[in-house]
Amino acid sequence: MYKLWTRNFSILTIGSLISAFGSAAAGVAFGILIYQRTGSPLTLALFTVANIVPRVITGFLAGPFVDRHSRRRIIYLTCFRKLPLQSIK
Repeated sequence: MYKLWTRNFSILTIGSLISAFGSAAAGVAFGILIYQRTGSPLTLALFTVANIVPRVITGFLAGPFVDRHSRRRIIYLTCFRKLPLQSIK
C-alpha cells in the first residue's frame, strides 16, 4: 500500500491551506473595506457575486481539463498564474 502522508504531500497540503486561508481573509477584508467606503449593501453584493461566479464557471470547465493533463504541470501553472493576481490585491 502506498503511504499517503509523505513529506512532500504534507508540505503541499499545509501550503495550500495557508494560501486558501489568506485568500479567504483577503476576500473578507475587501468586503469590509468596500462596505465601509460605500455604505452600500448592493455594492458589497455585486463584489461578492463578481468573486464567486468566475470560480463556479471555471470549476465546471477545469474539471475535464485537469483530468487529461499532468497534475504536476497544472499545479505549477496555477501557482505561477496566481502569483501576479495576488500581488494586485
